[in-house]
Amino acid sequence: MSGPNGFARYFNGSIASHSAALDIRSAYEGGNFGSIAWKITNLDANSAEITVLDAYSGREATRFLEPGKSLGESLRLDEFFGWYDLIVTVAGDAAFKYRLAGHVETGRDSFSDPALRGLVTLKG
Repeated sequence: MSGPNGFARYFNGSIASHSAALDIRSAYEGGNFGSIAWKITNLDANSAEITVLDAYSGREATRFLEPGKSLGESLRLDEFFGWYDLIVTVAGDAAFKYRLAGHVETGRDSFSDPALRGLVTLKG
């Protein structure tokens, strides 16, 4: 699914046994150039090792999530002028990959996507 301002959501996974089952939700928050918050819920009966990669900076965070539990985090977007590209993967499930990308509008003057201008090389 894609839209204006680089908005994209890609959801890859499998229904095979031992496949990850996560509910991932995101929301924009205010601030200088805004931020994006996300909540990940493990819907599976098994624990999951979840990694969220910020494709702009290359920074990643890995967390373990027990069955039925949720975790929430947010990312300030000042460094890249409101642009984000997050990739969520699960260890042991190569088919699982969620990607959330776009730009948070705050009413401020905007900048073109740094990745399109070659100022940033996306990781992942």
